[in-house]
Amino acid sequence: MAKIQIGLYRTLTEAEAVMHTLIEQGVARPNITLATPYATLPYPEATDIKTCSTLDGEEGLRDMLLDLGVPENEASMDVEAVRRGEVMVVVEASDAQADMVMDILYGPRLGDSLVGVVSHDDPALDAVQGTVDASGFARYAAHFREHHRQTVTESGLTYMEYEPAYRYGYDVGERYPDKDWAALEEGICRGWELWHPGTWERFKGAIRHGWNTFRAHL
Repeated sequence: MAKIQIGLYRTLTEAEAVMHTLIEQGVARPNITLATPYATLPYPEATDIKTCSTLDGEEGLRDMLLDLGVPENEASMDVEAVRRGEVMVVVEASDAQADMVMDILYGPRLGDSLVGVVSHDDPALDAVQGTVDASGFARYAAHFREHHRQTVTESGLTYMEYEPAYRYGYDVGERYPDKDWAALEEGICRGWELWHPGTWERFKGAIRHGWNTFRAHL
């Protein structure tokens, strides 16, 4: 019987890294769902990863959790966490995968980025809750919106469609404050293209600006 396990993270970058690890360890892509509080770039159909955003309405996310067997009060708390700005990874894990999935969702590799992990259907895997400070990215949201308004004039894409790129750059700066752009660019491009193939040239300016913004406020 599938066990529903949920990880909550403060950034899209960390959530995507977790999903990549899950896939590497054999979790089927259709068994993974990414839920965010902001617009995400469309994932290519080949990934088979389900996505949803509370921008499209909270009822869809709540209904999905309820359909998976998450108790109503916990589903409401999970939806509220995403609405407040956290990013959720939902995994339908088999009995054989349950411990491995929990280790990935709540593993030490996430450092202080982990907000919490919830597991349903197994009494041995009860809720493990924690809190972290809100991402510094939020402090510069108005700045990123203004940068988008002044620089993105031809693509026709909205700020919310660019926000993951600003976040990604900011998050990389936060994780690697001692490295310069030249040393990181190849890896940053590879990481972005892993989940958003074919879009690096369109979004690299926003990614670089997110990185520059963090560096400017060290």
